[in-house]
Amino acid sequence: DSFGNIYEKSPREMHERIASEIERIEQKYPNPLPKEEVFALLDHFRYVIPQGGPMTGIGNNFQVASLSNCFVIGHKNPADSYGGIFRMDEEGGAPSEPLPAGEQPFEPVVDREM
Repeated sequence: DSFGNIYEKSPREMHERIASEIERIEQKYPNPLPKEEVFALLDHFRYVIPQGGPMTGIGNNFQVASLSNCFVIGHKNPADSYGGIFRMDEEGGAPSEPLPAGEQPFEPVVDREM
């Protein structure tokens, strides 16, 4: 939490928290996924790997956290905040200055082995 208390001691405990929260939301819809099925998707990071913000925030009643992993880089006026993200989106999402000569944009790494 925001005060440094540790409530989960393993990835399994984190996955159980996330699966419980997803199960709670699923109950609002027809044919809801049970917790065990959601957990199986998360377990050992095999099929679904939420990013840091969602892993921290989903079902966490001890801390207010963003469920988004958006951040702003490459802008002359850094604005890594909700307002900055929306402003960059409104401006087209591109940096206001071109990349330096020879520098390539970031290419995400995708692990295709599952």
